[in-house]
Amino acid sequence: LESNKDYLLILTNDDNGNVKLSLVESTTENQQITFLQNTSFVQIINAISRTQSVSLSVGNLIPSATLFYNNILATNLPTSNIDINFSINGQNKTINLTPDVNSRYSIILCGDKGNPDYIVVENPIQDVNLNIASIRFINASNSLNAVSVTDNIQDPPVFFAELNFKSSTFYYDLNKAKRYSYYFYDTEKITKLANIDFDITFGKKYTIIFAGTNKDNFGYNIMMMQDY
Repeated sequence: LESNKDYLLILTNDDNGNVKLSLVESTTENQQITFLQNTSFVQIINAISRTQSVSLSVGNLIPSATLFYNNILATNLPTSNIDINFSINGQNKTINLTPDVNSRYSIILCGDKGNPDYIVVENPIQDVNLNIASIRFINASNSLNAVSVTDNIQDPPVFFAELNFKSSTFYYDLNKAKRYSYYFYDTEKITKLANIDFDITFGKKYTIIFAGTNKDNFGYNIMMMQDY
């Protein structure tokens, strides 16, 4: 896009019913419309503990970027093979991805600056259910053998999920418009590590990420991503 110009966004469909998009300058005349190529939405979050930021590149589309802790980079990628590279503390990692146009992707940079890792979650595109919200949980911390999740503060707590490093739950449906609270515990010691409170919006899906470490007094954190 160029400054001081107006554009038209054209939405149509082909003979097979596939949605087609085109962006043309409003003054364009007698020119064949070129449709935008199919892409897949990808979001990347930095959940690597004991770091402020990582260096990141996404193929030739984003040759150089800085992604800060608990921040998200979002983009659309063509449905062809692409390398996503990130580096931290002298260590380089490559994520090789071939996006599917019928899916969206969440990439979680996880672990610790001494041993960074990543999680790739594919989210197939589904019809929106406006009567519920959905939530799932992922453990991005490698400092504990496992963490457990509960939505109550009973003594002792009653857990509904136990997560090893890089593991996740399926989606839980939430059908009440209210504030929800979740608590994360060290599975072995049954000590509370962190909690999160939030309000939902029906029709949305969320991923709750447990991250952090007890090294260097860094602490534990809970992050939230909306799954588009």
